This record gives sequence, C-alpha cells and structure tokens, in this order.
Amino acid sequence: MTRLRAAAVVGFAALASAPVAAAIPSAWNHWHYSAPVDVEPATTARLVGVVVPPAVIERSGRAPDDFRVIDEAGREVPFVFRVRRGVTEGAWRPVTVLEPSVAPGAYTQATIDLGPGAPAHNAIRLDLTSRGDFLTWVEVAISEDAASWRTLRDRAPVYDLRSEGMGRALDVTYPDSLSRYLRIRVLDGTRPYRVTGAEVASLRTVAPDLVATDAAFAPDAPRPHKTTWVSTADVSGDWVTEVRVEGTPDAFDRPVSVEVSQDGRAWQAVAYGEIFRRTERGVVRAASAVRIPETQAAHWRVTIDDRNDAPLAGVRPVLYVTPRRVVFRQEPGRRYALIYGNAKATRTDYEFARLTDADAIDGATPARLGAEAVNAAYADPAPWTERHPVVLWAALGLAVLVLGLIALRTLRTG
Repeated sequence: MTRLRAAAVVGFAALASAPVAAAIPSAWNHWHYSAPVDVEPATTARLVGVVVPPAVIERSGRAPDDFRVIDEAGREVPFVFRVRRGVTEGAWRPVTVLEPSVAPGAYTQATIDLGPGAPAHNAIRLDLTSRGDFLTWVEVAISEDAASWRTLRDRAPVYDLRSEGMGRALDVTYPDSLSRYLRIRVLDGTRPYRVTGAEVASLRTVAPDLVATDAAFAPDAPRPHKTTWVSTADVSGDWVTEVRVEGTPDAFDRPVSVEVSQDGRAWQAVAYGEIFRRTERGVVRAASAVRIPETQAAHWRVTIDDRNDAPLAGVRPVLYVTPRRVVFRQEPGRRYALIYGNAKATRTDYEFARLTDADAIDGATPARLGAEAVNAAYADPAPWTERHPVVLWAALGLAVLVLGLIALRTLRTG
C-alpha cells in the first residue's frame, strides 16, 4: 500500500476484508458500492477534494464513468474528476544553424541565429545525429554579436538511445534570454556529431501533482559498473509518473534507466535520464527525477550507471504517482458519499467543471474517503437476459432441438 493510499483512505483497509453492507437511497440502487467522504464541517460553501485510492478505481471497473457524489438525502452533487499531470507549454519555432565546426578530440560546435529582435527563449531542440546511439552533454552560450559569448549551461545531458528502446531526449533548457545568437557545443570529441537543425521556444512548465509511494526496493544481482534495485512487491495498482533517486550526495552525475515487468522476468525499458548535482558558473543545478509516461506495472527496476566511479552511498529509488481526485462543492450541514460500481452508468457532464477555475479546483480543501460499504439494496442494472445467460442458451438449445424434430418428421412423412 502506498503512502498515497494511507493518507487518502484512513480506515479503507476494509477493502481488503469483507466490506460492510449498508443501504443508500433507492434512486441509486444500481450502484454497488459507496464510501463516505470524511471532511471537516464547513460554515460556508467551499470546494473539497478527495483522493480516490487505486482500490476504488479497480473496484469500480469503469472509473470515472460510474462515479457519482450524493448527499445524505440522495441528491446528486456535481463534481470534477481531477488528474493534474505536468504540462509544458510553448511554441517551437525553427532557427538558422550557422558555422557547424569540429574541434578534433574536444567538441562539435554550431552557432544558432535566432534573427533580429528575437523574442524571449529558454529552450532549444536540436536535430543532432552521430554514428549509432549516444549519450553526451552540450554547452549552451549566448551572444549579441556572435563574437563575445556568455555560458548559460555548462553540461546539459542529451541522448539518442532508440536502438536500446530508451528513446531520445535532445531538448535543452537554460535561463530566459533575449540574445540573438546561441552557441551549442557537443562536449564529446571521441566521435563526430552533426547539428543539422534546431528549434527554440519560451517554455512554461506547470508542475504535476505527485505523491510518493512506499513501494519497497531491494538491491538486484550485482553487475559491473551498475547499481540496480528491483521492487519487492506488486505495485500494479499505482499510476507511476516519476522515479526519483533520493538521498543523493552533494556532487554527482550519473545516467539512470527505468524498466518495468509484469512477471518479474521479462523487462521493458520505459525511461532513461540523467541525475546530477553540480555547480555551473557558481549556480547549483540538480536533477534527481526521471519522468516517464504514466505507467502501471507489477514490477519496477531502476539502474544507475556508475561508469568507473564508486556506487552512490545511501541512495534509494522512490516511485511517485499522480493521484486522482474527486472535487465538489461542500455546503454547510450536508454529508457526502462517493458511489460507484454501475456497469451501465455513463460519464457525467456537469457545467460545474466549466464554471470552476482550475486553480480553485487544485486548491480544494483536502478530504478523505471512508470505509467502503456494499449497497444492501443493490439491483444489477444489466438486462434480465444478460444476468441469466444460462436460461437464454437453454432456450436457444431447446429451439434448435424442436426445429430438428420438426425437420426429421417432415423427412419421414415426405
């Protein structure tokens, strides 16, 4: 169980045992389960948000289509199902690559011209190629005249590891700039690189809503120059969106790979990144997280490439998930419950979602979900024939038998 589940569902361990039976208003007898929303009483109307545990999503089977919020009188309450994923906004625009050159044994260099009156920019996307896969670093410098340069990034990691199934990452961010020229140096003199194109953008990043899990990891079988951990329990109920290496030292720079498996034997790479803490021109820069496409998997494996350095001491991987929240307006003196488990329910469309500011939704007062109860008056919404398929098949078999007898009699009397 993750810390997300523990924090969101005090007493929700009832899901692991036999849930209690309770009746909900008859208008909702097609919903199989309910759980009260535990929240402090309100003196004025306010938004509240309750984290929905993975166990409820799994029990629902059709979340959030069959989710409903009702009050103590059985009245339906509009809500928003909120999943706040990280988003990066900004339009990329092509720029001109000038003077590609190579300093043998030192670096490959290209000057980028953004044009006169260039708007603000803080990211560059490189069209960078080499012989085969690569993992290297680039330096980013700026200039007003393409003669006098000021470095903004000393060592930004870039890679193309598609043949290893780890994709490519050729975007580099740097502090906001209005300079017309950028200089890119690929800091690897052991092989040739080609910078054949580039785009720049001014990016704005909205941080995702993340909660740490308590998924435990254990060291995997030792491999030369690698430090590897494997998760020790099934965590397939979690939507993992980030892996962090915590407890890192003051200065380090290591590649990290993340793999998943459903059976603990066959592994598939899902992300690759660089973790580091270093000082660049007097400014400390650090990265300890590897972002991944939201993924559910039973087993996780995290590997640090130590190269020729000693393994990092005292570090550990931690999985982070994006929680699902149900957000609604709490009125003074009213009590609420989440109901779910209706195979025929359709997704709701409340104007509440369009009339409520996203920042207000994200700032909703935290609530938690209480112990699950089975609806004592539950009535399966499926048609009678779907609920009794044996009778239908028996009738069909009887019809075939009767038709066969009729055909046989016709042949005998014909």
